[in-house]
Amino acid sequence: MEPTPLISYQELITITLTALGVMLAALGIGIGVIAIVGYAGLKKGLHEMAKKHVEGAMAEKLKEYPSAAEIMETLQNQLIAQPAPNAVESASNTGVQQNSTMPGGKLGQPYPGEEPADDKHEHHD
Repeated sequence: MEPTPLISYQELITITLTALGVMLAALGIGIGVIAIVGYAGLKKGLHEMAKKHVEGAMAEKLKEYPSAAEIMETLQNQLIAQPAPNAVESASNTGVQQNSTMPGGKLGQPYPGEEPADDKHEHHD
């Protein structure tokens, strides 16, 4: 008597192809997980590299401008320090050199409406 096989040829091919499909599915899932982890790591690495590059470039560019302390000192000096008085050379024609010849110590003509009170009541016929 001949021994009967435990599984037939068709069943062996079915089991082999099923096992191959399961291994390919597991391989695909593994590659997907590795790709996601790799993408996240690459993204983080590129972010850090770009951040380092931009920080270095900005530090170099900011060296061209004054610091906040220098700006504050300049502003403070401009607000507190009085400018040097303007030296006026004497003119050959004393009528040209005027310091404050207008009423009220003003230089130049008054604006309309700023005339002295006694000038407002004059009548021009």
